Amino acid sequence: MPMCVPATEKSHMERSMHKVSIKRLCILHGPSFSFLPPLFAFAAMPENQCFANSSTFVSEEEWMPKILTIQGSLLISVFTLIFMGATGLVGVFAKMVGPITITPLLLMLTLGVVPTLHEKMNLHWISVQWASSLKMSAYHCSTIPLRADPGKLQNPYLIAILAAWFICFLLTVTGLEPEEGEARTDKNHTMTVLTQSPWFQVPYPGVGSALAAVMGLGTGVTTYAENIALMHITRVASRSTMQVAGLLLILAGLFTKCAAVLASIPDAVVGGVLAMGLAMITGVAISNLQKVDLRLSRNLTIMGTAILLGTLIPYHFEKNRVNTGVKSLDDCLNMLLSIRMLIAGVIAFILDNTVPGATKEQRGFTLKGLDDNICAEDDGYAPSPLVRRYQLHIDINGLES
Repeated sequence: MPMCVPATEKSHMERSMHKVSIKRLCILHGPSFSFLPPLFAFAAMPENQCFANSSTFVSEEEWMPKILTIQGSLLISVFTLIFMGATGLVGVFAKMVGPITITPLLLMLTLGVVPTLHEKMNLHWISVQWASSLKMSAYHCSTIPLRADPGKLQNPYLIAILAAWFICFLLTVTGLEPEEGEARTDKNHTMTVLTQSPWFQVPYPGVGSALAAVMGLGTGVTTYAENIALMHITRVASRSTMQVAGLLLILAGLFTKCAAVLASIPDAVVGGVLAMGLAMITGVAISNLQKVDLRLSRNLTIMGTAILLGTLIPYHFEKNRVNTGVKSLDDCLNMLLSIRMLIAGVIAFILDNTVPGATKEQRGFTLKGLDDNICAEDDGYAPSPLVRRYQLHIDINGLES
């Protein structure tokens, strides 16, 4: 729980700064699924395995060194991202990363979280109820006009979560859910978090994923892929909406009793949320192929090879760990070779850029009918002239050539 508050505060602080002063995009930032595979690989190491559950007391001396190791690793990785962004290497590599590389990577992300998804949804049937509520509110009821609002039914995620949470509350107060049942909202550890959390707490300052590192969150932040799919459901793509949401969630992060109340949401409901989030990421992954020529056997073979080897290689090294005799090297190789996203992404990247037989348009790089000569004044998401005047501009023509 101590890491929950900085996560809320930091991610939405960074989101609001992103809207106001940087890219001004209508997107969400926060702890992302894409950071889970490295954490799972770290937790799978023999010396880091944890067999405790939510009702087991674990001393600080046992878990704090592991959190500090993750925190330091994240902080070091942040400098790599800053270096790539400042030197323009991101733009150089971006020209070589296309849909054929992105799709296997995102698919491996969703497949890698399936065990965690099964663990959460297997706790209680309320997770299925939540997924059903979301489907009804997002799709079946999306055309119902509201008397108070001439538009369509909005906020499907919030409606589904509140409905499932309310059902769990009814099961708790009526006694239909047994003591310490997975759908109860008054479990012992939940009430402990609620009573012991401070009313107000200001986390440490920082920027972007560095915020997450210095706050001890243990995972970085990135753009939510679900946000793109959610825009199609809610039809809301307003920067002002995201700024207000970021401000409200910053306040919720400062007044930590709000986060403690949210901790009473049963894990089974969280499993349903995770399921629909992964479903949206999978949909976004597949949608990347709309500009790829799938009639070419080259493209199909590259994606199939990346997905297959991205599953096979980590499975092999999970069963047969690397043993070079140097512990630090063994730990590094075992972690890297067990990350499905990394293996699939690297294989797809190498094959897509080395195997001939397709033009850039057939690989999904060229968008027909798109005007590339759009100036800043014509861009609806461009910052104001005052902000653009003080933005840092780095010439990377030499690098790109």
